[in-house]
Amino acid sequence: MGKQQADDRRRGVRRTVLLFAAIAVAIYAGFILSGVVSSGVIGGGSAP
Repeated sequence: MGKQQADDRRRGVRRTVLLFAAIAVAIYAGFILSGVVSSGVIGGGSAP
């Protein structure tokens, strides 16, 4: 396997890992925001 092929594969793997990381962060942030909204902090409920 040539150096060019190794670089291409490494670049593809890195892009895939970054994509999965971005999706994980988006899901994590979604859970946090849904929890905040349901607790009434943003949803206009009365704060304790």
